[in-house]
Amino acid sequence: MKLKKNQHYVWKHYLKPWTNNEQICCLRNNKFLFTTNSKNVAVRKFFYESTKLTDIDNKFIEGHLKQYHPSAFQSLNRLISMYDKTTNWDEYLQKCGLEDFHGIVETNFIPLLDKIYKDDLSFLKNTEDLNQFSFFIGCQYMRTNKMKKAILGSLDSFKKTSNVSMPDYYHSLNFQGIADVILLFQSDIIGNWIFSNGYVQIINNCTDINFITGDQPVINVKSDKDEKGIPMGFELYYPISPSKALYIQNKDIKERKVCITEESKIRFLNDKIHNHHQEQIFAKHESDLEQYME
Repeated sequence: MKLKKNQHYVWKHYLKPWTNNEQICCLRNNKFLFTTNSKNVAVRKFFYESTKLTDIDNKFIEGHLKQYHPSAFQSLNRLISMYDKTTNWDEYLQKCGLEDFHGIVETNFIPLLDKIYKDDLSFLKNTEDLNQFSFFIGCQYMRTNKMKKAILGSLDSFKKTSNVSMPDYYHSLNFQGIADVILLFQSDIIGNWIFSNGYVQIINNCTDINFITGDQPVINVKSDKDEKGIPMGFELYYPISPSKALYIQNKDIKERKVCITEESKIRFLNDKIHNHHQEQIFAKHESDLEQYME
């Protein structure tokens, strides 16, 4: 099979509502505003290439597993097995196996996304559809370049701060592979939270201001920390078009569909997307992004 060299960490199909003839407006590093084909954004060469885990790596991952509830072990171990298969088969699976995995998750989500576009959340009453929806959102939150760098950064930071007490084997760990597995773990954990405790709301943008999105398309709008350094909460915001978004929280919502008419609220959500992006933010029109240029 032909290798898929250019791999997207933001789903290309997801970006379609922000495109005009496959062209999307992009602001990179708050400085460079341009229009390009959507295939050229949020992409890295073999971004999902997997790397073989050693017995020492698996020992570290087993220790990491202990922080999760035992009820999650079965699904998390399935993800480890899936990752191992991509590293122990052939070049295609090693370089493109995880890319294909995300492609399957996204393809299965398309019928649900089409319903959401029509303000239809009835599928959430179906256990299989709810599970599919929940895992998809978890993957979209965790699969990005920003999240991968954050996991790698935390592993590296832990190594530096714990250098004296760390056993010798720690310094030979494959952090790239371990980070990939942790990203999959977190996708599943977030998905389980949505499945068990998440209340989903559709936000219709009833203003003249468009929603924007970015290379971190799903964000926690409650990520700001209190005086003790603890995040204020966990509520997910996911714009799915210039005029529609999803909001997920862990408290019951009386209105499953809302129409926001206050421009200040749309600007607030757009600012959150901008504040959480890594390198690129996207919009339907360049004028939607000009305010964020430095």
